[in-house]
Amino acid sequence: MKRKKFLSLCLVFSIMVSIFIMPNKVNAMTQAWEHRPITVYADQKLSDMEISQLKEAINAWNSTRFGTFFTYGGKKPSFVTSSYPNAIGVTKMPFYNSPETIDDIAQTTTTISNSTGRPTKATIAFNTNCTYTNNSTVSGEFYLKSVLMHELFHALGFSNDEHSLNPNSFFNAKYTGKTGFLESDLSLIDELY
Repeated sequence: MKRKKFLSLCLVFSIMVSIFIMPNKVNAMTQAWEHRPITVYADQKLSDMEISQLKEAINAWNSTRFGTFFTYGGKKPSFVTSSYPNAIGVTKMPFYNSPETIDDIAQTTTTISNSTGRPTKATIAFNTNCTYTNNSTVSGEFYLKSVLMHELFHALGFSNDEHSLNPNSFFNAKYTGKTGFLESDLSLIDELY
């Protein structure tokens, strides 16, 4: 009788572990890109300053303890950047502007493979109705490096549900202007990669 009770408790424990712990890790792993580094292409309409900020955002991600996430692939026409497999295209366009959240400043769309459930390409668009700078000190303007670092976070497979609550994190849903990684940011990346 004791053996049956013990086995029942083990079964309950196993089920609880699989429900509450394992799915988070398994689901996160299926959201990650299968191959790195991921090539990032810039739309031809991006200015030299915007490309410079994109390269700085890429370098910031690549300088983490996780190694190289991205390589810069150069300028391509927008229809090409959106069609390359296993790549990220960065463009700009006008869309609804109410800079309450980072999603009003820029948006990322990701294509997921039907067979693997993993990202195969992504497009980052930043809003031309906003004013961007290459520094973080101008009031009413947005530090493009910070915006692009946040959008690269989404392009890597992180959902809106994984935004940080920390106001000092560029993973926060609201624009922070931050360009450094917090330890909590690195821990989140570690879960996926």
